[in-house]
Amino acid sequence: MGYQVRSVHFHAACRIVAAVALVALCLQAGPTPLAAQTLTTQPPTLRITQIDTSNFPTVSAWVYGENLGGSLAATEMILLESGAERAVTEEVKRAGNQVAFVFDASNNVRFPGITNAPRIQEVKDAIDRLSKASLFDDAVPRVIGPELDAPWEDYDYQAIWNSVILYEPAQGAAITPLNDLIRFSVQQFGDPDLPRFQQRHIVVFSDGTDIVSVLESEQVVGLANDQNIRIHTVQLGNAGQGPERTLKQLSSLTGGSYVSLASPEAIDTVGDAIAATTEQKVLTYR
Repeated sequence: MGYQVRSVHFHAACRIVAAVALVALCLQAGPTPLAAQTLTTQPPTLRITQIDTSNFPTVSAWVYGENLGGSLAATEMILLESGAERAVTEEVKRAGNQVAFVFDASNNVRFPGITNAPRIQEVKDAIDRLSKASLFDDAVPRVIGPELDAPWEDYDYQAIWNSVILYEPAQGAAITPLNDLIRFSVQQFGDPDLPRFQQRHIVVFSDGTDIVSVLESEQVVGLANDQNIRIHTVQLGNAGQGPERTLKQLSSLTGGSYVSLASPEAIDTVGDAIAATTEQKVLTYR
């Protein structure tokens, strides 16, 4: 048997109550798929991301919440075991994130971007700015190369930054399969060595043009939502309405953020969105 989180929003008291049914404590709680996101206000959501029984009989339930209308620490929760309420201690902890970077690197990445710097340099500067904001202190940062057969590398941050600084796009790459690249990165989150309780993000740097992928963007969205992966899209250059719409849909339908890289500070929107998913509330009882 599994686990579930139910939330009830009392508008008068601005209160959220979570009923957590812990039926079989020996099982690992799997994440509940994200529903398709829209640009409208989303309802409050609570998800159990992990049931920790390593110190049994002490049991800890890790709970992630979003759209709560207040802080996670101030959100009231009730823990139920087999229908009976249990007395718990509550603590908000930094659970960390998993972050993958996808760089859609065709020939035009050598062209000037909106800031007039080469687009490849804009990407490097954006990742540098994210690092200086301590975004990866609790993250599992990973790199997806511009080719579908590129390795899925797991580095400390300095090694990742070195790889970004040294990267040069291949000559003659006229177009790249954006959707297929994102699918490849989504698949890598299936690595059994990755913690399942951390929130997952893909940051895509692209001009939004894709005329060669096998997959449609709707299929990519479905794959990401099935694994609770947010796709954040970063527009490179001045795009037409079609490519811009594609990037905005990828982000909005997976709960991610979209920015046009019109200034070095623009990437802060993505950094803030990732940082907002770092904390979880831990409910512990015996």
